[in-house]
Amino acid sequence: MIDSVLDITADALEQAGVHPHRLIVRQHGQVVGRRRWAPWSPEVPSLVYSCSKTFTSAAVGIAVDRGAFGYDDTLADLLPAACTDQTGPLARSITVGDVLAMATGHSPEQLAEPPLGLLRIPDTETAKLWLATEPARRRGVDFAYNNLGTWMLSRVVRRHTGVDVDTIITREVLEPLGCGPHAWVCDKDGISLGFSGLHIDAEDMGRFAQLLLDDGIHDGTRLLPQEWIEQHRVKQVESDGLTGPEWGLGYGWQTWISSHGYRLDGAFGQFALVIPEVDAVVVMTNEVGEGPGDKQAILQIVWDHLVPALAEGIDPEPEEIVRILPTVRGQFDPTRSVQGISDGSHIVVSPRGDGEAWAMSWRFTQPQFGIVDAAVDIVVGHEEWLRSHCQVGEGFVDIAASGGWQGDTFVAKLDVISSPHGLTVRMGPDTTTIQWDCDPLDPRGLFGLVHPEPR
Repeated sequence: MIDSVLDITADALEQAGVHPHRLIVRQHGQVVGRRRWAPWSPEVPSLVYSCSKTFTSAAVGIAVDRGAFGYDDTLADLLPAACTDQTGPLARSITVGDVLAMATGHSPEQLAEPPLGLLRIPDTETAKLWLATEPARRRGVDFAYNNLGTWMLSRVVRRHTGVDVDTIITREVLEPLGCGPHAWVCDKDGISLGFSGLHIDAEDMGRFAQLLLDDGIHDGTRLLPQEWIEQHRVKQVESDGLTGPEWGLGYGWQTWISSHGYRLDGAFGQFALVIPEVDAVVVMTNEVGEGPGDKQAILQIVWDHLVPALAEGIDPEPEEIVRILPTVRGQFDPTRSVQGISDGSHIVVSPRGDGEAWAMSWRFTQPQFGIVDAAVDIVVGHEEWLRSHCQVGEGFVDIAASGGWQGDTFVAKLDVISSPHGLTVRMGPDTTTIQWDCDPLDPRGLFGLVHPEPR
């Protein structure tokens, strides 16, 4: 039964055009089914975007439980160095609990426009700008999605515990759960971003979601505080529903309330669904657009196919079934090389001497972001996916690539398997183009997907 149910679900995800990468279903505390779309691999932790927020929220809960600060404490008191003479009375009244609930009182317009809406790596000055932006709406009542608010909480944890949210979550949660390596991107001051940047394997995200389903208790030991467990999964404020109906059911403490249970929710279709009614967890990673209704389709597929089956009960069959994504069609020519320039990138492709594959050297300069002559060296397979763990500056990016000559144009598909994203490079005699399947949120493109070495 599990094969047919998961295959029906996997087929529906593919037909919906959401480009699925991983599907893991847990029930009654164990994995009952896995589907994976290679070249995405459990060996490479992947960026889960805003699913990171729930991990940050849990770290806040642990810090509060240990007495570092309280949910009713204000950020102005907890981060006094971020206050200036521009910090108004409403901003000074924003509490930790307000930020957890995305109810700081800021309007969506304030968060989308300068100075808060500028896309940049935050630092101490960003914290000052955040507290200098007087909320236009009602604190504690009005919802507005606030990435920088979660980032502020990450800084609160660092200042009042002496360690960052990554260290707390690793030591107190991930290691006891037996999770594998992960990485978390930091801000300019070396503090975990909090709102995004966590690279973690889908299996481990499932273990974390299972801990949430189990009321924060693992093997008889409480890992997450009871007060936080009780509060993070209930509706704290009404939400706006701009992304789809499932985004209008309310918001908890860095979680979204769902038609069935609640969820960790990241851009481009990264989900961990906690579904108490069927004692289940469903983890999915995809690459789907961010337009209204795009991600709604993913959840509807789960509600239509998986939840009814889970309600009846599923016999565990945990062996992973792998579907391999199509490689690029094209010819291999051991004598042809090509180079081109596109959007500040200089790409050189030449055949390797150790089989049917190419070496791609991608150098790029983005002076607007302070990036000068960064480089990525990639191996591109012919009729197969070849993986490269590429060092970029002090960080890394993981890419699986397949390519081939189509007439006088070399075409390579690069799946950045340490993220949800893929892109296609086309190099002809006169032009070179770089086309993302879905543009990353970070405007630096490929460089913005660089992550620390997993720990």
